[in-house]
Amino acid sequence: MKTFIYILAALVSTTISYAQTLTVGANSTTNITSNQTYTALSMGNNSNLYINHGNTLTINGNASASNGGDIYINGTLIISGTLSAGNSLGLHIDGAFYVGTISVANNSSLSVSGNGDIQVSGNFAAGNNTNIVVDVGGNVNVGGNMSIGGGTSSVLVNGTVIIEGMYSGPTPTGSGYMVHAGGVLLGSPLPVTLLSSNIYLSENNVTITWETASELNNDRFEIFRSTDLTNWLRINTIAGKGNSQQISFYSITDVNPPLGSIYYRIVQIDYDGSSDIIAMHTITNNIKEQLTIYPNPVMQGEPWYIKGTQDGDVVKIFNSALQPVENNNLTRGIYLILVNNRTPLKLIVK
Repeated sequence: MKTFIYILAALVSTTISYAQTLTVGANSTTNITSNQTYTALSMGNNSNLYINHGNTLTINGNASASNGGDIYINGTLIISGTLSAGNSLGLHIDGAFYVGTISVANNSSLSVSGNGDIQVSGNFAAGNNTNIVVDVGGNVNVGGNMSIGGGTSSVLVNGTVIIEGMYSGPTPTGSGYMVHAGGVLLGSPLPVTLLSSNIYLSENNVTITWETASELNNDRFEIFRSTDLTNWLRINTIAGKGNSQQISFYSITDVNPPLGSIYYRIVQIDYDGSSDIIAMHTITNNIKEQLTIYPNPVMQGEPWYIKGTQDGDVVKIFNSALQPVENNNLTRGIYLILVNNRTPLKLIVK
């Protein structure tokens, strides 16, 4: 019996281990092409880091970058601690970037595309000669203070920048909207004042909630989903409150969403058709539908099926001696069915 258990464990167990620190050496490039998790990130001089579409890099700690180099975020980068960098760091955001605090030295740059979203829970500090560009549709949210040094520093905002603390730095320009605790810095007040927005995964369903403090000429909200940050599918529409100065709560549930990294954005639309992205979220769905075999037992020579599989799933069949067999060679007996090396299912053939 012990031998059976050991062999079965070997069949089922597939573990991928990552080093404690992701190190990108000087003058080198690292591409993230799968979901990966580390406790720290260290980048040498003039190094480059790419997070590709549909992939998430999670750093459960701090990240540091030496002088020079670039970080390209086309997927999702999550840093729970501080991103600190020397001179001349380039941040290029075409996906989602979640970080505790940011502290970068002189001659740095930040560009946020129309698909880009940055959430900084703490402070954002950059040195002299820093250039920031936020394109139409791009979003930057800073939970603390934001300070930009002098020299040739510039802030061009055609999207949205919301700072819960105070801002100090060059006067922003552009056609977008920028606000801090001291008032509006650029543009007109948003038609919707967003208090909070959250995302949850439970039993293979994704729930998104948001609260507004006030609404002005708000016709509706449209919720979009993407798996690559390029192609967006509208999954729900909820009517707005029009004009309101009271707190309003909204919620939608996405039933049985795709597996892997999923991106959502909430779009607010006025009566005149103008629109703004007011929130973006990312979540990883690793919950698969429970697998079942039917009919079970099955008569020898009769077909049987596995409910809950998807295209690309790998199915393996083992007899009672734990030897692999083909589906068309099943005689009377008990078989173990493995789908993607998950917990085996038992099939009885009579």
